[in-house]
Amino acid sequence: MSFYKTVKQNAKRALAGGWGKAIGLMLIAALPLSLVRILEQVIRSMGGIPAYVDYRGTPGLAFDDLANVAFASVLLTLLTTLLAFIVERPLCQGIVRWYYRRTGGEQDGVDEAFHYFETAAAYGRALWLQLQICLRLFFWSVLVCTPLTGGALFLGLYSARYGALPRPAEVGVLLLALVWIVLAALLLAFVRLRYFLAPYLLAAHPEIRARTAIKQGIRYVYGYKAELFGFFLRFLHWWTPAVIAAVLTVAWPFLPFGQPFRNLTGMQLTLLTIQGGLCVYLLPYMRISFAVYARYLIQHAEEGGDGVNDPSADAEDGEANATREYESLQIPFGQAPEEAE
Repeated sequence: MSFYKTVKQNAKRALAGGWGKAIGLMLIAALPLSLVRILEQVIRSMGGIPAYVDYRGTPGLAFDDLANVAFASVLLTLLTTLLAFIVERPLCQGIVRWYYRRTGGEQDGVDEAFHYFETAAAYGRALWLQLQICLRLFFWSVLVCTPLTGGALFLGLYSARYGALPRPAEVGVLLLALVWIVLAALLLAFVRLRYFLAPYLLAAHPEIRARTAIKQGIRYVYGYKAELFGFFLRFLHWWTPAVIAAVLTVAWPFLPFGQPFRNLTGMQLTLLTIQGGLCVYLLPYMRISFAVYARYLIQHAEEGGDGVNDPSADAEDGEANATREYESLQIPFGQAPEEAE
């Protein structure tokens, strides 16, 4: 049995009997942002602060409305976003902890998702870790987006002074921009994987400092980022309806529909409904699978693993070694991997 299949099978065993709780956690995770946005809309309605303004004076057309950049509107958005962050991030860390403990054989209730709200120290540690990860990802995003932003600014200034670029140049610039967007997305995905283990390390070691968790997580995941990315790609086909809906959104002006907007909207709603139904199963499955993978990486590193997935090793041998290494570790739930075959 391959390494990835072993991880997935043990993930299903770990979540056996707990799917209802996992779905409940998924709904709980969506509550903070939803409630804060409702609160924001109530305040806007009571204070007469619109979120969008019709700057072009076309009351019958809502698509050209722009965000309200008045001081009161911006301040309200910032405050509600901050409120959502300080509630949602420790809650998400609690959900990570729930899944991680589940892979260790613990049968926690849904209330354990609020573990980091029990004491000020636990709350501060979870919030500080999540804040550090978010800041690091933000600065990496700024770094990779700067060339694209600079290029767009240059083209805008050039067009204002000299007019539009020649057609071949426009096509070339567009292709370069698309290539850069793809490369930037891949780079940011691998950057995100640098910090993949930090929340799980806090779940495994409650007293660990945020900075230490991040540093250890980066060290433990070294040489495994490509494998983690490949593991994520194995779930990609589950997102096919959402991908098709996104493609239809871009392509709808070119589709031969008699009533394109109505037909397209119906297709999109159908696809997104299907995707929503899949997510009820998919999101808990992905979370528990990555929690199992995280437990393997942490246990492997802390027990003095020798880097079975070294990037210089042959890919097939690396996966075989990883499978043997995984099977040699303690499996706290269900059958051992070799018995599952």
